Amino acid sequence: MPREKDFDQQAVVKKCIDLFAHHGYSATGIQEIVDNTGINRSSLYSTFKGKDELFLTCLKKVMQEEILSLEALQKKLSPIKLIDAYLASVTKDKAGYHLLKFATAEFKLLNKRSQTAINAHYQWKQTFFEGVLMQAQKNGKLSKKIEVGDMVSLLELIVQGVQNFSHLNNADRLYKKPSIRFSKLIQRKKA
Repeated sequence: MPREKDFDQQAVVKKCIDLFAHHGYSATGIQEIVDNTGINRSSLYSTFKGKDELFLTCLKKVMQEEILSLEALQKKLSPIKLIDAYLASVTKDKAGYHLLKFATAEFKLLNKRSQTAINAHYQWKQTFFEGVLMQAQKNGKLSKKIEVGDMVSLLELIVQGVQNFSHLNNADRLYKKPSIRFSKLIQRKKA
C-alpha cells in the first residue's frame, strides 16, 4: 500500500509558480524548490517526476486559470471591456505572466510537453482574441479599416510590453499609456 502524501500538492504548485516566475526555469534548482516548499526530494520525484514535470504542472495551472478567467469575462463583458479587463489583469497577476514570459524566453530548454503546451496556449489565446475583435467589429465598435490580425498583434505587443516592465514599481503607469492608445484605436466607429 502506497504511503499517503504529507503535503498539499496545490500549495506546492502555487509556491513553485512564484519560484519559476521569479527566477525562470533554468535558474530554479531542485534544492531551492525543496527549501521553499518544504516537500522532501523523494516526494517531489514521486509526485512530479522531477523539475520538468513540476514546471509543466505549474505552466498548465497558470494557463488554465487564464483561460477560465478570459472565458468568464467574455460571458459578462462587451468585447471592448473584455480587452480592457484583460490588459488590466496583466499587471495584477504578475507571477502567472512572469512564468509565461520565462517559459517563452526559455522555450528551447523545456521538454517537448512544455513546448507543446506553450504553443497550444498561445494559439488558443490568438484565436480567442481574434473572435473577440471580430465580435467588436461586427457590433460596430471596431473600424472595418483596421484588420483583426493587426489588432491581435497590437494587443500582443502591449501585453509583452507590460510583461517586460511589470516587475517595476510603476507598472500600472506603464500599462495606462499604451492601453489608452489601444482603447482609442479600437473604439473608432465604422467610417
